[in-house]
Amino acid sequence: MAQTTRRESREQAFALVFEMIFNDAPVEELVEGAAQCRDISIGDYALEAAKAMEPDLIAVMIHWGVEYQTKQNAYQEEIADFLFANGADIILGGHSHVPQPMELRTLEDGRQGFVCYSLGNFISSQNDEYTDTTAVLTLELTRDNETGEAQVTGYSYAPMYMLDREAGAKPRFQLLDVYAALASGEAGESLTRRLEK
Repeated sequence: MAQTTRRESREQAFALVFEMIFNDAPVEELVEGAAQCRDISIGDYALEAAKAMEPDLIAVMIHWGVEYQTKQNAYQEEIADFLFANGADIILGGHSHVPQPMELRTLEDGRQGFVCYSLGNFISSQNDEYTDTTAVLTLELTRDNETGEAQVTGYSYAPMYMLDREAGAKPRFQLLDVYAALASGEAGESLTRRLEK
């Protein structure tokens, strides 16, 4: 009887996800399973371990960047380049509390890589500028079943807004799809002006 390997028995591509923390602020407690990576070689070790599992794609969730900055910094770009060069296919960042750019790029080895420097806060009661905006991200992952190659082939997102109706309102917080709220008139005049910015 022929032996079936885990890789042969899978019917769909999957992504291996792990978390690394790359920020300058001290981390008081680490989430179980997270690697605190002030030393980039730890990230290299984690990527080697991920590749050894032979996943179709490797996704990295990373805690990085500077809070409240709407653009990534050079350090984030350097880390993204390192992660892609060492096997990551998808990089999803957080920590800034505000949205930062995202892009699909062709990597030096011909793969497509996707990086979102930060999606911002998803559910939050913060009221600092842009902390009430986020996005629901959709990634298109394609696998060629003949070659076994998988890659990120596209992305889209729906911008979202965390409406804070202030204390005493019911419900106080509501996550709104920006396009739907504007189209339906549900946003109201003042919120419409804010969302159209």
